Amino acid sequence: MESDPRPILVTGSPRSGTTWVGRVICASKGAEYLSEPFNPENRSLVDLRINRWFTYVCRDNEADFLTSFDAALSHRPRVMASLRRMRQPSDVVRIARRVAQSARGRSRGGRLLFKDPFAAFSAEWFADRLGAQVVVVVRHPLPVVASLKRLGWTFPLEDLLSQPLFLRDCVHAETLAESLLSEGNLEPLLVNCLCWCLIYDHLREIAARRPDIIVVRHEDLSAHPEEAYEELFDSLGLPLTNDVVHQLRHMTEPSNPAELDIDNPHSTRLHSRANLENWRSRLTASEIASIDAATAEVASAWYSAPPSGA
Repeated sequence: MESDPRPILVTGSPRSGTTWVGRVICASKGAEYLSEPFNPENRSLVDLRINRWFTYVCRDNEADFLTSFDAALSHRPRVMASLRRMRQPSDVVRIARRVAQSARGRSRGGRLLFKDPFAAFSAEWFADRLGAQVVVVVRHPLPVVASLKRLGWTFPLEDLLSQPLFLRDCVHAETLAESLLSEGNLEPLLVNCLCWCLIYDHLREIAARRPDIIVVRHEDLSAHPEEAYEELFDSLGLPLTNDVVHQLRHMTEPSNPAELDIDNPHSTRLHSRANLENWRSRLTASEIASIDAATAEVASAWYSAPPSGA
């Protein structure tokens, strides 16, 4: 049977489990993993100039992006362009890795998987212009905000609000901008709540008009990994092989830590069911109430109750 040539985008909020989902999909050997091309600090596509977090791409600003992504999808990186855009000596290593990865991709004829929460607002562009199968990973705001609090991370809201095309096209962006101007400086917890709402309200709008968007919930994947991933793999047209099941069990088994090491927040080995309840010990009662109040309208589109291991 002829292999599916379409790339895959795995996106959602940061701390929603996109790394885990991307790694499990690539364990099938049916896709090559490419991490966060829209992360300004990562630059996995070295010739792609990303200056903002959550860069919004549409037809009006796609020219530079199309060139870079077309080269990536053909497994032929633009080496000279990458060398011209080098910022530091370590970029030579990045370029060499991309060349090697592309050679593997050409030899295997596999699909390219972009794992990138920072591409959430550009998900429809990935589908329309790159022909990507988009996988949206949804995670309840309570564990997302709790994880961000534990790590000391705050969404770069200013990067979103400084993009005129984003403000023009994203349904509630202008309203949010106005509310922020009236409120003044917001505490990090509320900023993270508002960004969670922006991300998942936008992804809900896309999924509502595009039935080809694949939506998975982190809680379902964590509570019943094999059943939930079997459904996801079927949607992607990929085989859930014995090797994938073995790796999935290794990633989620009860002998794994119930809490990720704060120095290794992107690890994919965790007792997945225990992780469902970690947010309860990270948040105070008042914080839980604040998060619920700030996210209730958007969260109700995805959840009828708080996350639970039950």
